Amino acid sequence: MIPGQVLDLYNDEGSFTVDAMNAAKQVLAARKLRNVETFGVYSDQVNNAPMHGFESPIFQHLFGASAIPARTLGLIIGDKVTAKTTMALTLAGQIMGNVPSMLFYYACGILPPPDEEYVKRCLSTDKKLAENMFNKATVLSRVHSLDQWAETLQTHIQTTRGVGTKVASRVRSLPINQPIIVVVDNWTSLASPTEATGIQVYAHNMEPKSLEDRRKTDILAAGANFEHSKHAHRVARMLGPLLHDYNVTMIMTMAQRPEVEFEMSYGPRKSKLEKALHNDNTLGGNGFSDIAAWQMICAVDGDPRPSIIVPGMLKQTIHTRMFSGPHGCGGRRMKFECYDQYPWDTSEYQSPPLNGARFFLELAAGTGHLGEITTDPKTENVSCNLLRQVDVSPEMLLFHLRYNHAVLFNKICTDLRIHGYVGGQ
Repeated sequence: MIPGQVLDLYNDEGSFTVDAMNAAKQVLAARKLRNVETFGVYSDQVNNAPMHGFESPIFQHLFGASAIPARTLGLIIGDKVTAKTTMALTLAGQIMGNVPSMLFYYACGILPPPDEEYVKRCLSTDKKLAENMFNKATVLSRVHSLDQWAETLQTHIQTTRGVGTKVASRVRSLPINQPIIVVVDNWTSLASPTEATGIQVYAHNMEPKSLEDRRKTDILAAGANFEHSKHAHRVARMLGPLLHDYNVTMIMTMAQRPEVEFEMSYGPRKSKLEKALHNDNTLGGNGFSDIAAWQMICAVDGDPRPSIIVPGMLKQTIHTRMFSGPHGCGGRRMKFECYDQYPWDTSEYQSPPLNGARFFLELAAGTGHLGEITTDPKTENVSCNLLRQVDVSPEMLLFHLRYNHAVLFNKICTDLRIHGYVGGQ
């Protein structure tokens, strides 16, 4: 492999997904036979990709930057049904669209990985590119316990880089300058080692034959919450070298722990939405929050409601807030529209599952550079006299603004305090 060479993962004749999984299976099988010769930890001091750029200005505004640090950990926190999985896969697709990358997605616990077509929709709005991203550079796995996840993660990363075992050194490897993206969804659902042992024992003792068997089962299944938290802190301390040495960027979703409300409180009462957006407490320990480069909180405001665009189509608004950002930009917000149907799809284009174009245009109009943007209440299309665009979708107006009025777009992004933009250039 030539230093600095970049593999065209998405258009390669073969499939890096198949290569990575075959190597991992051989390594795991060899470990069971106890005849694996291990090498030293891979260490490459060349930092060829210090930042990951975002193509979408919507995410650039949310993060307050046109790029985020590579080889770091990011957290997405939220209650159930707050689009945490969709957000994680969409962010992974943003990075993969910037530089050809390998994606490992780990579905944790009882829930299976998302539908393949939905994963493709998250990765890219370009149907052909999304197809290649998924088929040639994406691995969907399911793990149940913390120990299983840790071993599988290390095996996947080392075999993809071609180091760690004799088996891995004989297969095609991914150059160090091309990142590996890891999505863990969600960490809270993983069973601790004690829980996993207790579940296994319980499965073989559904009807304990003696009081002693029942007592052993109860002991193994107890006290797992503290162990889960301790394991989170232990993994967090080991994660830094793994992410840095192997050029890995990890996105982890975590369940939000409800806040305890007291009857007596001072000051104005916050709405349910505001409480959720300011609650960074997670289940399973806070070990990862200490090392995370950024933390995002997702919440919903009410139940899905009918959309006026297509009869029978439902729409929900996902609210996001950066609890902490990569450039000191905590507190930034964005809203996304989430639909259960996609009538805007064409033969080459597919609508994103999270659409924030409408709300980004509202922010852009607030800078005073666009004049007034009006919305048709019957179609929800928008119009902008300054840009000479009438009755178009928010996505088309944003596309027109960005690529046909680049100077104006840069001024708007500068006023929105997006790191990396210089107005008028």
